[in-house]
Amino acid sequence: MKILIRGPLLSMSGYGNHARQIFELVKAAKPDAELYCDVLAWGNTSWILSQDYCSDNNFDQIIQKTILSYKVNETQFDEVYHVGLPNEWQTFENTKNIGITAGIESDICKEEWIDDLNKMDLVIVPSSFAKETFIKTSSFSKNNLKTDICVIPEWFYVEFKEKHDKKYNLLKNVKTDKNVLIIGQITSTSPENDRKNISRSLRETAQYFESIDENIGIVLKLLTAGSNKKANKIARDLVRKEVKDLNVPVYLLFGNMTPHELQSLYTDPKITCLLSGTRGECFGLTMLEAAVNKLLTVSTGWSAHTEHVSYYFPLLYDLKQVPPNSNGFFNINSRWAEYKNSSLEEQLYNVFVKKDVDCDALKKQAEFLINNYSKNAIISKYSSILNG
Repeated sequence: MKILIRGPLLSMSGYGNHARQIFELVKAAKPDAELYCDVLAWGNTSWILSQDYCSDNNFDQIIQKTILSYKVNETQFDEVYHVGLPNEWQTFENTKNIGITAGIESDICKEEWIDDLNKMDLVIVPSSFAKETFIKTSSFSKNNLKTDICVIPEWFYVEFKEKHDKKYNLLKNVKTDKNVLIIGQITSTSPENDRKNISRSLRETAQYFESIDENIGIVLKLLTAGSNKKANKIARDLVRKEVKDLNVPVYLLFGNMTPHELQSLYTDPKITCLLSGTRGECFGLTMLEAAVNKLLTVSTGWSAHTEHVSYYFPLLYDLKQVPPNSNGFFNINSRWAEYKNSSLEEQLYNVFVKKDVDCDALKKQAEFLINNYSKNAIISKYSSILNG
């Protein structure tokens, strides 16, 4: 059997991580197959150029199994796994085509995507939220969804379970003992269109901290398309715009992180909680990673991350129409969540003033996630889907 995986397998992106996990899942489910990789780009995101930033030692294996583009069209494959947005999938004739997508962060998607899904023999999504989005869109558009959709969650970095003594000192310049961590990718230079809602989260968190006269800081780890120099400029411009008049320290982190560096950030005693004012998540890997490392999350109480993170401080929200100029992926009737500032202030009060955090609950949650969202657990539970 010859199998091709098409996707951004070497990009520093959510879809890149997802594609590498599909590579591992297919490899484990079908060990006797001839596996090939068609490595695609993903927007303007940077590429992984060394093993250090590639979890589970699969960098060299992906390189070794990469097939030249012209040979893709000359080879007859038994199965092709397409990782990306539905409108990017290219079907292969006389082949089982399997589409893998995270979907979209709103309650419904572009109606044309249902046609793209129907071209596949099977569709895999990482969350029930993503599946429900397609089902709702099918009903809304009166376009029958014919292809089965299976939910296979993503797993956290295997390195999170490894013991190591290396000290990274990522927060050596952070002077405050208590800090909120905001981590995410800027998805739009317009704050109203940014799916992660980073600008608003930063501004309103800083406003609250200044109002309670507590020495609390914000650690901001931003990802963006392009170089670290570009990310540096975007982050500094963002801070100047949103918190320039507030006496709250904001510490910036730049550059890609290895899995062990990321773990050291989540577990640093200077980090009190992860904050996400997200407008929607197709999976919410960052929240899973934080919870596995027993870090409390304060996040919008809507979309996919609520499926795997049960002990967190939820932000109340309203579902609002996605701005019409966001991008071409959203339906004009799409809605996503806008958290309520009063709820943000209440939850930050509970964490930093009231200190109402149940450490035992965090520990139990981490144990559950380690048992159910590790690589081995996901592969063991879902390999049968690929062999069905």
